[in-house]
Amino acid sequence: MDTRLGWLVLAAILRGSSVVGGTPAADINSVFIEGSSQFAGFRFEPTSHTEAMAGDRAHTRSRTPPPPPPPANGTITVSVGPGTTLPAGGAWVNVTTTCTPTTAGWWVGLFPAETASIVVAANPADPKLGNNTGSPFTPPFVLPAPLKFVGGCGLVREWWVPDVRQPLAFVLMSGGTSGGTSVERARTSRLTHGSPGHPMHVRLGRTALSTEMRVSWTSASIVSPTVRWGNSPSSLTNLASASSTTYTSSDLCGEPARTLGWFDPGWHHTTVLDLSGSPPGTTLYYAVSSAGMATPTRQFRVPSIGPQTTLRVVLTADMGATAIDKASQHWAEAQACVTTASMAAWAAEKQADLAFNVGDLSYATGYLGKWETFMSAIEPLSATVPYVVAQGNHEQDWPGTGAVTNGPLAGRDSGGECGVPAASRFMVGSSASSGDPKPISYWYSFDAGPVHFVVVNTEISSLWNGTQYQWLESDLTRVNRSETPWIVMMGHRNEFDGRRDQFEDLMYRTQVDLTVAGHVHYARQSCPMYKGVCRAANVTGGFDGIVHVVAGNGGQALNNATRPTKEHPYGGSGCNWTDPSQNCTAAKKVTGSTQGSGSEFGMSYFEVNATTLTYSFVGNNDSKAHYTFQLSRAFPRPRLPHVVPPHR
Repeated sequence: MDTRLGWLVLAAILRGSSVVGGTPAADINSVFIEGSSQFAGFRFEPTSHTEAMAGDRAHTRSRTPPPPPPPANGTITVSVGPGTTLPAGGAWVNVTTTCTPTTAGWWVGLFPAETASIVVAANPADPKLGNNTGSPFTPPFVLPAPLKFVGGCGLVREWWVPDVRQPLAFVLMSGGTSGGTSVERARTSRLTHGSPGHPMHVRLGRTALSTEMRVSWTSASIVSPTVRWGNSPSSLTNLASASSTTYTSSDLCGEPARTLGWFDPGWHHTTVLDLSGSPPGTTLYYAVSSAGMATPTRQFRVPSIGPQTTLRVVLTADMGATAIDKASQHWAEAQACVTTASMAAWAAEKQADLAFNVGDLSYATGYLGKWETFMSAIEPLSATVPYVVAQGNHEQDWPGTGAVTNGPLAGRDSGGECGVPAASRFMVGSSASSGDPKPISYWYSFDAGPVHFVVVNTEISSLWNGTQYQWLESDLTRVNRSETPWIVMMGHRNEFDGRRDQFEDLMYRTQVDLTVAGHVHYARQSCPMYKGVCRAANVTGGFDGIVHVVAGNGGQALNNATRPTKEHPYGGSGCNWTDPSQNCTAAKKVTGSTQGSGSEFGMSYFEVNATTLTYSFVGNNDSKAHYTFQLSRAFPRPRLPHVVPPHR
C-alpha cells in the first residue's frame, strides 16, 4: 500500500469510516477536508518573492462528539531565503502567523510532508492504535506526531528546519494539542533540502580489537556507502565498503513507535576499518560517502592500550536532546544541548579518547523523529571520538521482549522501540555480528588505555545462571591485571537498583574498580564499597572495594539531591525539590550541606594511568569541575586466582 494512502486509511479507521478494498468507502476529501473560505489561508514566502497559495485551504472534521470548532481564520508566512530549496544539513526560516479568534487553541507544527496529506486528531486510548496502557504518549495527540511544535498565534518566530532526508511542511492547527480536538487549518508547500541522499549522523565506535575502528552513518540512499581514509587529509588512499540496514514499523513492538510516533529512519551504514598498519596514537583522516556525496574530512586517533598509556574519557547518561530553536518536543530536555556542547568542548581540550552515554540516550520513547535531533546534536563529538552507549529502559523495555517489565510506565518505558532504533544506530557486540534487528543482549567489552571496559545490559536478567552473568564471569576472569590494571563497568541502572546487585559478588572477587550508571537523575559517588559497607584496603595501593558512580544528570529532570554521608560522600548534583531554599528552577549553585541546585546538570570526565584514576563531575552552569575524587592502586597488580562462587 502506498505510504500516504496507508496513513489516510488509518486516519479513516480512527474516524470510524468504513474501508473497502484498502480504500475508504467515502471519498477521502469528504471524510477529511471540507474547503471553506472561512478558514485559514496559508502563504509560502521565500525572501526573494512572495507567492500566495491559490485559494484558502481549510480543513474541518466530521466529529460527534465533540462539535466542530468555531470558524477560524489565519495566515502563515514562511521566509526561507533565496529559492525554495533549503541547504543540505538544515536551515533557519522565519514563520509568521496571524489567526482569529485568538482563543481557538492555535499551534504550529513541523511535520513530515509525505507521511499524510492531512494531520488528524487522535486519541491515544483508542484501542485501534493498539494496547497502549502505560505507553509514554504526550501531546499533541495527532496522527502523525510533529517533529516539534510551538503554541500560540500572532507570532514571528525563527525555526530551524532540520535535514531529515524527506520533505517537511509547517502545519497550522487549531483546537489545542490535547483532548483529540486538533484540526488542521492549512499548511505550507513542501520544504525540501538540497543534495538528497547525502551522509549525516556520522559516529565512531569501538570493537573488541584496538586495531579496529567502526565507522557508521545515516543517509536516504543505499547506493555505494563507502569510507575513504588515510594518513593525511589529502591522501585518503584506503577504501572500505559499508553494509546497510534499516528497520520498519513492523520491527518495533508497540505504541507510539508504530503509529503516531513513526518516523522513517533512513539507511544506517557501518563498516570496520583495519588499523593494524598504523601505530597506536596515530591520527588518521576519513570521509564517508553515499550515492557519490561525501562528508567533509574528519579525523580520529588509533586506540592505544596498555599500562604505559593515559586514557581520557568524557561521559554522561540520561541526556536526551534539545531542539536548537527551543521548539517543544516530546519529553524535551532543555539542558541536553548544554551537556552535549560541554562534552565536545572537554573532549577537544583534553584530547579525549572515548565518549560514553550510559543509557536513556535520546528519550524518543516511541516518537522516533527525536532520534534525528539527538544524532545531529552528538555528531560534532561522535565523528571524532568513539561514542560508546548502553541500552537504558527508555531504549529497550517492553513487555514480552525479555526486558524487565516493572518500570514506571508498566514496563513500556521504550514506547514500543524495544531497543531497535538504538541498536540499529549503534552497532556493538551481538548486534554488530548477528544483524539481529532486536538484539536483546547488547553487552560487550573492550580494552582502551590501561582499562578493561565492560558494558552490561541492566534491562534484562543478571541472575547467576543466566547468559549475561556467564558471559560477564568469563570476561572478567580473563583480564590480566599486570597488562590491564583497571576494570570499569558501565550499565544504565545503578548497582543497588535491585537487579545489578546480583553482579556484586562477582565484581568484588574480580576487583572491578569503578561502576558508572545513570537512571537516577543526579550525580553521585560512593565510597569503596561491598555489601553496602565502606571498605579499606589491606595494603597501601591495594583493592578496597567497588566505587559506584551515578552520572544521570545529563539532561532529564533532576531527582532529589542527597546529603553527603560516609557511604556517599558526593550526592550534590540533584535538586531537593521539597526544600524551597534551593530554588530548584534557578540557574545557580547552592553550596553547603544541602548539596544541590537546579543548575547541577552536567557531564563527567575521568583520566586514568597505571596507578591513578581521577574522576570529576562537571557542571553545565560554568563548565567547571564541581567535585573530584581519586582512586589509587599499586602496579603491577597480581593476577587474580579463579574463585568458584559460593552459589555454584
